Amino acid sequence: MNHKIVPLLHRVALALCLLAGCLTPQLATSESIVLGAALPLSGENASEGKAMRGALELMMEATNTNGGVGGHTLEIIFKDDQNNADIARSIAEQFGKNPNVLAVIGHQFSGVALAASEIYAKYQLPHISPSASNPSVTQSSPWSFSMNYQDNLQGENMAVYLQVVLEAKNVLVIHTDDAYGTGLLKSFSAKAQRLGLGVAQTLSYSDEKKFGPEFIESALADGPGTMADAAVIFAHTADGGKLVRQLRAAGFAKPIMGPDSFAKQSFISSLETDTEDIFVSSPFLYELSSLKTKRFAEEYRGTYLEKYQVEPTVWGAFCYDAAQMLVAAIEANGPERTAIRNGLLAYDEAGTAFSGITGKLYFDENGAMRRSIVVSYIEDSHFKPAFTQIRRVTEQYVLNTLQPRIEDNEVVVADATPYYLTQVVYTGLDFYRINSVDVAGQKFDVEFFVWFRWKGDIDVENIDFLNGIYGIEDRTETLREDRSGPINYICYKIKGTYLTPYDVRLFPFDTQRLPLTMSHKSKDANQIMLVLDAKNLSHAELKEIYPEEWDYVGREDYSGTHALSSTFGDPSYTGGDSAVEFSIYQTHIIIKRILFPYLVTLFLPFFIMVVVSLLMFLIPTTQFDARLSLVMTALLSILVFHLAQEEAWPNVGYLVSADKYFMTAYILTFTLIFESIVANWLVIHKRETLAAKLDHGVAVVIVPLVVAIFSYITYVSVF
Repeated sequence: MNHKIVPLLHRVALALCLLAGCLTPQLATSESIVLGAALPLSGENASEGKAMRGALELMMEATNTNGGVGGHTLEIIFKDDQNNADIARSIAEQFGKNPNVLAVIGHQFSGVALAASEIYAKYQLPHISPSASNPSVTQSSPWSFSMNYQDNLQGENMAVYLQVVLEAKNVLVIHTDDAYGTGLLKSFSAKAQRLGLGVAQTLSYSDEKKFGPEFIESALADGPGTMADAAVIFAHTADGGKLVRQLRAAGFAKPIMGPDSFAKQSFISSLETDTEDIFVSSPFLYELSSLKTKRFAEEYRGTYLEKYQVEPTVWGAFCYDAAQMLVAAIEANGPERTAIRNGLLAYDEAGTAFSGITGKLYFDENGAMRRSIVVSYIEDSHFKPAFTQIRRVTEQYVLNTLQPRIEDNEVVVADATPYYLTQVVYTGLDFYRINSVDVAGQKFDVEFFVWFRWKGDIDVENIDFLNGIYGIEDRTETLREDRSGPINYICYKIKGTYLTPYDVRLFPFDTQRLPLTMSHKSKDANQIMLVLDAKNLSHAELKEIYPEEWDYVGREDYSGTHALSSTFGDPSYTGGDSAVEFSIYQTHIIIKRILFPYLVTLFLPFFIMVVVSLLMFLIPTTQFDARLSLVMTALLSILVFHLAQEEAWPNVGYLVSADKYFMTAYILTFTLIFESIVANWLVIHKRETLAAKLDHGVAVVIVPLVVAIFSYITYVSVF
């Protein structure tokens, strides 16, 4: 080849490689994918910051355990912003100047997040606040996002709830003069005016004008606030508890409503005993979460509860989801700041939503998360969903049929805006006995107690089991019922048969989850919401399980939604491909197969047959008939034994662990037969020495190999 052409070809090849590298989305060449986290790790809100840090560390650990981000380790740099705007700006500068930091999660308060957002915009660094709700945070910068809804939606929702559900005509308003308090006040006041909800009195304070013990007393002493039928407070957590206690001390015994800043365990603790008639607006409650959220909380408690001494929080769960969304954006679009931002912007509607532990996640046009607002009350030192929830109606098929829904009290119109009146039913279930675990038939028969607690007129008798198989032996008996008080109660004893797809891949080392899934027959999640009645559940061991080859391990309970992709033939429904979601309550009975009987009835005979086949090596290679007869007998015995065992197993389209033992035995016996034939051929051709060496070599290799394979199958199945 011409020597002048060679360098030219090298340059062309290099250019093509560089071009391919540019066109192929790849992760950074550094060893780690780096995110920043700015959290209040010291000061008044340190406990909340630690909960958020624990959630992020849990997510980082889970990501790296599962292979990292495109094969790269995920690293999160934590910094303490102390919920201080000046410190937040300094941290934002540090993150912005660090080219390895691809995005930032953090800044809890709206004012702090707003102070840092312009710096993130300057460095074109994506930033997600877990809790900022002031619209200015996301509207002022295209690089800032929030996992929370905006204050204007929260303020409006609180005004509607006070009037429609709590039936207030006049309210006392108390607010802080910072961005959080004034933002909520503005949206609340405008909505209240349009609703005709009166504001009897407004009290404000600031850092310079701190409220004292006389703040409430002097305002309520023969003032217009005494005419209020409810109070609403727009303040931060630390002030909320003090204000509520002062209201109660001043004799204000009417309902009090607070914003999402009160949705913390520290707020409940600060109330001491004044927890009656307290309602809190929140973007999320663990009681309404999915199984993914429940497992996140369990993993957090198992790993970080002792370390940080803080229970999993709402904002911690939002941090976890924010990190998941960033990782997904990096994997889909590459490790560039602009590409990550574009990946977040792609989550802009329900159809493209990211499935997180706190639900379907997608942003509005300004980068704020679209979330339903949940109103909770306090019971047994925990937040519980209030018995009535409201949510703005957006579905067109519902808007087309408003009048009958209004007449049925399913929808209410306030300020010319329709809202769902969603009724909450607290649901619980305790087990009595499992009569049959039928793995082959893919079903189980169980007896249990189920109860409901609710307010208003709800047809709880139409709450049924989605996986029920109805038969003549099934029955339902009413044990107790009380509808005389404000809260209705009924308890049933039920015997039923239920369908479940058993996963027997690990048989006979398998653990099974027997599900019971409840939902209303005809009312969707906008009408009826089933909520786990956790405090009344029994976690006692279930001792009666038949047949007696199972041990009780425990139970899992959660509330969530179940989507049905059907129009139900309703001509008013115009949802297209949209699914109608029904609220469900689901519990899993967790049972584990008792292994000992299978050691005797399955593994002992099986291994005897395997050992018998290996005895072939003790027979001289010159006795071909005896060797072949022994192995063939062992092979036929294993085959017949396998077929006999499979009659009791379910018909599934995959191999179970027991099958893998038999498959290994089949390969072993085939190898022994083949080796016997080869050794016999060598003997026939007068090469007895070589036949003996072959026989010895195969024995040395195959015996430990078979032991290793059986050990591996057992280890993978058990652990």
